[in-house]
Amino acid sequence: MAHFAELDIDNNVLRVLKACDTDIANNGGEWSDEAAAHFETVVPFSATGIKWIQTSKNTKANVHQLGGTPMRKNYAGVGGKYDPSADGFYASQPYASWTLNATTFIWDPPTTEPVDETKSISWNEDIQKWVGVNLEEETDGENAGKCASFIWNQDTNSWDANGFIEIEYDPSLSS
Repeated sequence: MAHFAELDIDNNVLRVLKACDTDIANNGGEWSDEAAAHFETVVPFSATGIKWIQTSKNTKANVHQLGGTPMRKNYAGVGGKYDPSADGFYASQPYASWTLNATTFIWDPPTTEPVDETKSISWNEDIQKWVGVNLEEETDGENAGKCASFIWNQDTNSWDANGFIEIEYDPSLSS
């Protein structure tokens, strides 16, 4: 199935919809202006939509996941953007410090994310560092029921201890 992204005047992605393969084949074929024009006759624009652009569900970071030709850098996502000069889709910027990679059209953090399967890792924009929380709670002593917190030290490529955090228990999530 072909997919089309609806864009507004500022090239923001408003929605992404599937198109019938037969309609695409009978109206110019894949990646044609004719197919996009035909899709416009089948699916009306939303209130602020002005253009349909085809997108590939199999393209991520400018690589086709099934070995084909990558199209438009990434699969379009609602809330993302389209760059007509680069002919590429990209997500909204997650943090002010992250930069858009000109090849992959994926946002790069200021430092490489550490890999550690024992921690839940996230970026902390305030301190410009990766933070990690152990996935396992402490079971003994004064920190029982808490998880150890860490800050990634880019200079030593290791975690620095950052105390413990309380685990909030939500009984509605248990089965």
